[in-house]
Amino acid sequence: MKKLLLVLLSVAAMVVGCSDRQGDQPPPKRSGEMATKREYSVLEGVESQERSRVHAGAPLVRKHALGSEYDAVGLPSKGSDHGYVWIIANSDTLPDVKVLPEDALFTVTPSQVADVAKQVVLSQEVQDYLNAHATK
Repeated sequence: MKKLLLVLLSVAAMVVGCSDRQGDQPPPKRSGEMATKREYSVLEGVESQERSRVHAGAPLVRKHALGSEYDAVGLPSKGSDHGYVWIIANSDTLPDVKVLPEDALFTVTPSQVADVAKQVVLSQEVQDYLNAHATK
């Protein structure tokens, strides 16, 4: 009787353990103001630091920006020789693409997007966003 009970408990534990995995999918991304606060804080910090920096038309990559777990990419501001538009390379929260300053224009070429992708992991959404805005 004890063996049967142990077998049944073992099977039940395996079934419960397997049902939580859901195909080894990553957990769903969080959203909302509290979830995204850290990422936007990083963007605000690097944007503030680099606001008056003169650029030569090339993107900047800040791995572990401001000592955080996030990589940030600075894209040269369009129509100006200084300042960058910043984006989180691989966001943990929704929306997947976070840009600061919002609605600011920037310049990037397809080859620059490829160069940035060699330096940091870009989420598919960020890579698609940059490629959609790339100029040849």
